[in-house]
Parts: sequence; structure tokens; C-alpha cells
Amino acid sequence: MTLSNAPTLPPLSLPSARLLVDPEYLVEQMMVSADAHARATSVVEVMAPAYSMQGSGRPMTAAHIRLAGLMRSETSVFVADALSDMMNDPEVNGILLEVMTGGGEVAAAQMIRNVIRSRNKPVVVYAHLAASGGMLATMDADEIIAAGRTARVGSIGVMRSLPKFMRKFYGDMIEEVYADTSPDKNKAFREWMTTGNTEPFLAELNALDAIFMEEMQAARPINKKLADTTLAGGVWLAEEAQERGLVDSIGTLQFSLTRLAEAAKNYS
Repeated sequence: MTLSNAPTLPPLSLPSARLLVDPEYLVEQMMVSADAHARATSVVEVMAPAYSMQGSGRPMTAAHIRLAGLMRSETSVFVADALSDMMNDPEVNGILLEVMTGGGEVAAAQMIRNVIRSRNKPVVVYAHLAASGGMLATMDADEIIAAGRTARVGSIGVMRSLPKFMRKFYGDMIEEVYADTSPDKNKAFREWMTTGNTEPFLAELNALDAIFMEEMQAARPINKKLADTTLAGGVWLAEEAQERGLVDSIGTLQFSLTRLAEAAKNYS
């Protein structure tokens, strides 16, 4: 089928799942991915070099794992596996998780969070950008350190991206048939496809957002006087993020390793 008036679209890869992501970051990452597929490979980098730390009068070893880019389940699983591997490595005393992500899929963030919550050794986060899903994934770490005053943290909230162009062509290309006993299957999606109404998605998004805010307050020392605005979706530079309770301190990589060594003293 030829569409003479159809716009030429770049090869965008739009996540369709429920998202914990900063919208500006999402658009930026989509355009990077679309740039001649220059970055079509995994957006998550995993490293585990050894760093020497001094703590309790004895040398200790830290593993370094990096989480960067738009978080998707198929890539975040490698970060989760790397965290698990380092936790099971008897020669590793602590893990430094360097973060540069504006978030992504809920499942991807929860996957990493679950491993951190079950840790048997300290995890310190060194954050250049930790927004939305990046915060959900890391908020249970022993400590979150902003990587300098220009680090950005926050975007506590849930959204979903719906590809408007799909509504125009989906019905012409695909016919769906549902069992008589499955009237609610994909109900919100079907209504949006036929009418453009996004309201049916809101109940789930609101429920997810309520969980996100509740668990953020349980995991982090959120400033109660500033809680309403802190949890409303804003992104904060490091000093304000620290005042609001989203990060514990601001420092360098070496400072983060020092804090990791201190945390390791409390683990057997």
C-alpha cells in the first residue's frame, strides 16, 4: 500500500509498556536510537572492574556496574544479573552502581530494584542522572550520591506513550478476534484504538504512581515539608535533590568508593 501523503518517519523504537521515564529523556533516547541506527545495540553497559577500598583496617574490593540509557526489560536483565553475580562473588565486598538513566519500563526498573533489595553486601549509587525508573530501580541502595552539583534526580511519576500514528493504520492492517469470555482483555487499548479515548489507562497509571510515591517515601528520607512537590514529577539538581531527600550526598567517584567502604563495615 502506497501512502503518497504519509510523512517519512525515522526508525523510532517507542516503548509501549507502562513507563517510569522522564518524557524529555524518552524523546532524546528515541532520537539517538533513530540516528541511522548508530546506537541500535544494548543501551545498558555492564562492567565489573575491581577497585581497592580501605575499610576496617583491611583492603576491600568493589565491583563497578554501570546502568545507562533507556531502561528496557531485555537489557536491564543484564544489570540485574551482574548485580547478582557480584553479590555471589566472595572476593567482592561492595558494589558501586553508576547511574545515567532517565528511566524506562516499570518491569525493567523493578527487576533491578528486586536484586538490590535482596543484597548481601552494600550497594552505593553514583548518579549522574537518576530519574523516574532510575530512581525506582535504585532507591533501596545503601546510599545515593549525586555525581556533582549538576547531577539531575527525580521525575517521580508514571506515564504511558501511545503511538498516535498506529491508530490510523492498525485497523486496516490487523483484525483482532477475542473469545466471548474475554470481554475485558486489552479493553483500554481497544477503546483507545477505536475512539482515541485515553481515560481507561488512567486508573492503572494512577495506581502505579501511588505505589511509586508510597515506596519512595518508605525507602528514602523524603523531606516531609517538601514531599508534595518532590513526588509530583519534577527533576532536581543535586543540591535541591539532597534537600528533598532524594540523594544522601554530593561527591566524586572516589568519595563514593569511600562511602562504600564505610557501608561494607556493617556487612559480614
